[in-house]
Amino acid sequence: FLPWIFTANFMEDSTKMSRMIDRIEKKSIPQSNEGYIGQVHAVLNHDAREILPQITQPTLCMTGDEDLITPPHCAKEMAQMIGQAELKLLEKVGHCAYIEDPTQYNQAVVSFLKNL
Repeated sequence: FLPWIFTANFMEDSTKMSRMIDRIEKKSIPQSNEGYIGQVHAVLNHDAREILPQITQPTLCMTGDEDLITPPHCAKEMAQMIGQAELKLLEKVGHCAYIEDPTQYNQAVVSFLKNL
């Protein structure tokens, strides 16, 4: 599942991948196979597009420009459906931008919050 959530660049960095694998292995309550399968089914069957226009608060729609799970076109669609949404595409990261590039991720969140 790692190629779906991380970019090739991230996975080619053995230090970063070692840290990531350590994090996964040290989880105090690891996810079971059944739990993971249930999570995948829930994600595949969930469609909230019809209620997005009901969101009236400022919203940050953020994704990595290499995200395979929530690709940029999906984030753009969400942002367009939410009245007060800001779209932020993070560069050179995949689905787990907060792990791949926490500085870029945090800067985007802080910038959004400061402008509220």
